[in-house]
Amino acid sequence: MSQAASKRVSGPLVLWSSGPPAEGVAEPVARAEPALDRLPVRLDGEIRLLPIADVLYCYANGDRTMLVTRTGELRSHLSLSRLAERLEPFRFFRCHRAYLVNLGNVCSVIPWTRNAFSLTLEGGKEVPLSKHRVGELRKLLNW
Repeated sequence: MSQAASKRVSGPLVLWSSGPPAEGVAEPVARAEPALDRLPVRLDGEIRLLPIADVLYCYANGDRTMLVTRTGELRSHLSLSRLAERLEPFRFFRCHRAYLVNLGNVCSVIPWTRNAFSLTLEGGKEVPLSKHRVGELRKLLNW
């Protein structure tokens, strides 16, 4: 260590303290990684980044996960569960075991029977709403 460096380090460096911070010292702020507002999708042999705002809903079809936009459907390499985790900050809701819907595009909730509902999206597309998820959706939409 050089003489200049040894003069700057005069004591031990404290990384953790159980006591309150010294006066005038701010508490450390937990930093969350900014959420990426795009999703990787496969299209024509390429992986493209689709803006999340363009996604109306997602659904699982066998071992494939499809993203539905106003212009068509695209395949994602992510599972529906992984998409649900990733899209939660963007107001996506797991409305059914095979569907994930963008709440910003829901126009109406249609009751079929006392316990069966579907969601109508912009453009007239409908997705099922599981009877087990109705209560959570009611809370989210203040319905």
